[in-house]
Amino acid sequence: MKIILRLMSFLKKHWAMWILAFVCLSASTVFSLVIPKMLGNGIDTVLNSGRAATLIIAAGVILGSSALRGITGYGNRYFTQVISQRVAYDLRNHLYDHLQGLSFAYFDKAQTGQLMSRATVDIEAVRAFISMGLLQILQTAFLTIGISYLLISLDWRLALMTLAFVPLMAYRAVTTSRRLRPVWLKVQQMIASLGTTLQESLSGVRIVKSFAQEKSEEKKFADDSKKLYDVQIDAAKIVAFNTPLMVFLIGAPTALVLWYGGRQVIAGNLTIGGVVQFIMYLGMLAM
Repeated sequence: MKIILRLMSFLKKHWAMWILAFVCLSASTVFSLVIPKMLGNGIDTVLNSGRAATLIIAAGVILGSSALRGITGYGNRYFTQVISQRVAYDLRNHLYDHLQGLSFAYFDKAQTGQLMSRATVDIEAVRAFISMGLLQILQTAFLTIGISYLLISLDWRLALMTLAFVPLMAYRAVTTSRRLRPVWLKVQQMIASLGTTLQESLSGVRIVKSFAQEKSEEKKFADDSKKLYDVQIDAAKIVAFNTPLMVFLIGAPTALVLWYGGRQVIAGNLTIGGVVQFIMYLGMLAM
């Protein structure tokens, strides 16, 4: 959190573009919520009246909402990417200027490969977080609140049954991220260590060749690469286990909607279009 607050100082001068990105994000979220609503209403209207004109109107509204969602989504992605690139530019220059002002004693201890990793890989990670993380948190909150309200307005009993899976999915996501965070931190550190090994070997290549130490340097680099490979495989195993589990947690409420929602349709308490809305909103919520 301290790091995020420090990053906010680099975002201050881009506040106007942040507002534009937020407006585009909000509009894109609203249009996303409109599409399942109109599709469900269109299905119910056609089933009840059987008029083709109503279906054409509903299809037109869905097509227009999809187009507007695409336009606003493009604006959101464009503005956030521009902001992230500008922040990375400022941060990279700020880091380089800071390094230029450090004492000789610091560089006697610091490894060049580590510093290069901080100025490249780590700043790129910060840029990715700014472009895909900050506003996505807000979008997740908007979608969760909006979808929960729409589901409850359709059928509060079925909504409570399906939304009961959300805390379980959230818990699984949090526990998985806690397991992955130290692994990815270790990956970042090993990439820096690998860069140090490469830098030292290349900068001293004349000495390496003079003493015929090529094989030793190759082995040192291969060992570092193997360690990095093993850690990344550990992360892949965690993700590989978590992904199908999350898919199951997504499929369980969908099956519940088909079972209980189908019974409600037969009883006349819910429409077929309402069931379709439930399934589509659950898909959006799960994502």
